[in-house]
Order: sequence, then C-alpha cells, then structure tokens
Amino acid sequence: MSSTKSRLRVIGALAALAALALAVSCRGFFPGITYTSLTIQPTPQVPLGGSQGLQLWGTDSSTGQTGRISSGASWAVATGTTGSATITSGGVASGTGLGAITVNATFQGLSTSASGVVYLANITSICVSAENTAGSCSPSTETINASSSNLTVSLYAIADYTNSSNQTLTEDITTSATWTVSGATSTDVTCVTTASPAVCTVTSGATQGNYTITVSYPQTNVTGTNTIQVQN
Repeated sequence: MSSTKSRLRVIGALAALAALALAVSCRGFFPGITYTSLTIQPTPQVPLGGSQGLQLWGTDSSTGQTGRISSGASWAVATGTTGSATITSGGVASGTGLGAITVNATFQGLSTSASGVVYLANITSICVSAENTAGSCSPSTETINASSSNLTVSLYAIADYTNSSNQTLTEDITTSATWTVSGATSTDVTCVTTASPAVCTVTSGATQGNYTITVSYPQTNVTGTNTIQVQN
C-alpha cells in the first residue's frame, strides 16, 4: 500500500470521527426524551434520624408513558413547614425535625412537589394529657362548662418510642400527629395543633356529653386518647 493511500485513509478516518463527534455534541448518541410532567414517588415518609429514597418520574411527551429519571434532577425541601429534612442530589431525604415537609424537584424546566412528613419511628404508646413531663403523662377527663368563660383545654401528645440502642425514650409529637374529635356533636370541639400544647376549644353552648380526642401517628397503628366532658 502506497504512503499516499495510507495518508488518505487516515485523513478519511479522522474526518469520519470528527463528523461523528459533531453529531454527538449536537444530538447525543440517542435522541433525548422530552417530558410533559413530573411526579415524585413514593410519598415522602421520612423517619426522624433516618432516611428515605425518593424517585422522580416523568411522562414522555411522545409516548405518554412514564419513566424514571435517574440523574440530572434538582431536589430541595421547602422551608416554612413544621418538619425539617435534608435531601441529596440523588433524592435521598433525611429527617431532622418532626412534622410536615414539602419536597420539590425540577428537571428540564419542569417542577413538581410532594407533601410528606418526618415521623418518629418505633412508637410503642401515645399519651394525650395536660402534662408533658416525661414519665408523668396520664390521660384524664377534662371537664368544661359550656356556659363558662373558660372554654379551652391545653393538651400534649407524648410518645414513648425505642431508639436504635433499644432504649425507651419520650418525644412530644403534638404538632406532628393527627388529632380527631368524636362525640355528640363533633364540631362543638375543635383542636388547633400548630403549637405544643394543642388548644382544644369547646363552642359556647355546646351539646352536653363526652368528646373523645384521638391522636394517631403516621406509619403506626398506635393511638392515644383523652376525654373532654362538656357540661351545661
């Protein structure tokens, strides 16, 4: 083979590689997917002091099918919620404070969010009481006269739980738990739980009878109760 032909072949090969590199830089080896919407899965349920992996899924604009977006997304936890958490660039959330959180994700100029919670794991019991001192919480019936000037009761929700060392500890879960009221007319008693203690208010002239305050908690079947007795 002559040196001229060899040089021409080398030049041709280099030109082909240059053209391929240009095509890759413009289009990539495979055509990109354009998404029309994003979702975060699963629902953020992050244990305090633990972590949960979240995934971002997108809907393909061409096929309508959903697929997981494994890289390139931006993750953040919104401020201004009652709970707190951190999140990595890979979507792993770590719980740092009990309560509600909102996780945000962006990709290709699209954004989505998911509401969730940082919860206390391994709860063994919940005590709903006017006392919040560790070890002294005991439910009791709170009596209110519906015609009196004092129509409020302050209540705490205190949880016993076990940590990773199998120690039994207590935690105030007043603001991160779910409070419900049942009774003769459940709307006659309402509880505001944005701060600890929760403030349960009896409507003036409320129907006489017992109202049960039930506190439940994410990721557990354990509940706690207390009773408000309304008298006229």
